[in-house]
Amino acid sequence: MTRNTTASFPARVRYAIQGILRAEDSRAFDNCFEMYDGAYVVAAIMREAEGNEALRVMIHHMFRNYEQYEDVPWHKTAADLAHVSDLGKAAAAERKRRREEFAEWMRREAHRKAYRSELTDAGEQSIIPGCERDDERTGATQLSLF
Repeated sequence: MTRNTTASFPARVRYAIQGILRAEDSRAFDNCFEMYDGAYVVAAIMREAEGNEALRVMIHHMFRNYEQYEDVPWHKTAADLAHVSDLGKAAAAERKRRREEFAEWMRREAHRKAYRSELTDAGEQSIIPGCERDDERTGATQLSLF
């Protein structure tokens, strides 16, 4: 599997198509859809499937709980991107936008400590912010899950 880099969009589409055709269930197959541009990968696959009966059959097999191939949810994804003529270029722009959004979020959240630990009767426990035990000193209250 080609490493998931910006230049790898066509390679990920090709790998995904081959994975579908051989009913692959692997981490490498899943990676094809996990670079912020999975919808574009799906749209490219569906465009290829228009002229590839074997691919259509295997896509339907992947979504075998749908009675008809036309009911497979990837059709909506492809339809939503039907106006995009260059999926690779659009996918690159989407990856860039999403990476920038994530970097900005990380800058905003950098001051927050992800968790702290607390000694309990059961031993040391990691405490996620918002899930603290009630603490009269700080006013923190335990998140109620019930």
